[in-house]
Amino acid sequence: MPKRFIRLKEFDPSTDLTVHPPEDYLSGTDGSLKNKSCRLRTDSDGFLWTGHEFSSDDESILALGDSILENYWIEEKYRICSRLEHKFRSEAQHPVRVLNSGVTGATLLNLLNVLLTKGLKYKLAGVLIMAGPIDAVACATDGGYWTKHYQLNPIVEPSGSDRTVLDKRDIADLDQRRKLLQVLASVADIHGVPIWFATYIHRSDNTEPWVISKWPKIDRFDAYATLQSSINDSTRSFAKEHGRMLIDVQMELKNTQDLLYDLIHPNVEGCRYIADLMFREMAPVILKKHGRQ
Repeated sequence: MPKRFIRLKEFDPSTDLTVHPPEDYLSGTDGSLKNKSCRLRTDSDGFLWTGHEFSSDDESILALGDSILENYWIEEKYRICSRLEHKFRSEAQHPVRVLNSGVTGATLLNLLNVLLTKGLKYKLAGVLIMAGPIDAVACATDGGYWTKHYQLNPIVEPSGSDRTVLDKRDIADLDQRRKLLQVLASVADIHGVPIWFATYIHRSDNTEPWVISKWPKIDRFDAYATLQSSINDSTRSFAKEHGRMLIDVQMELKNTQDLLYDLIHPNVEGCRYIADLMFREMAPVILKKHGRQ
């Protein structure tokens, strides 16, 4: 009998590729994504390589996310996780390894699987969760995170999943997401690991020339931006209600649309600003555990 499998959203382990953004992808950007090749490497667990050497004694930060954290088309050393790791090493003089699990198409449910199946075996200094755009799709889709659609189905079906067009709504049902955030927090608590929840920036100004050029129907852009904001609002309200550590990237960088090369993905400068914010919030907590201020 054909078997079903739980989908683990990850890159193939021990990958070493040179990738280049295709022309049709570049045409959908504002021009701030460089038209050049970059290296994409993964370790034996499928985490994106940061370019830094590390010791087996080093603590790790498990960074859980989707394509915003992945930074697929950004040079290895300029990605958010690479910059965050560098700041811990150079400014805090505290070598930590940042395990970048970012992968296109990941939802919170996928990231929970990553945490449980391969993240907890590491000596974790903390867990960082920065995900949302795919959650927005899931929460606005019939079935939510457990939809049978092939792009989101958490189970790999032997007969194949539903390949029809996603039945999406403009208003998301966020109840499932709130519960998954609580599950992720509880897992971290059980294992005594600090956990941070991060919002993300997205374009929201419908008067911006680039937006007008890409979205002839501005009402559809407004619906998209509202949906993304609702995901950030759910992260923010969850953190406030449960006393969780929040890195509110959206609020800190809300008027800096030039840090994105498209609707949601940070360019090189965006990666730098986001990594700076993460370091500012995370370093005091991690260093305090080691008796440092």
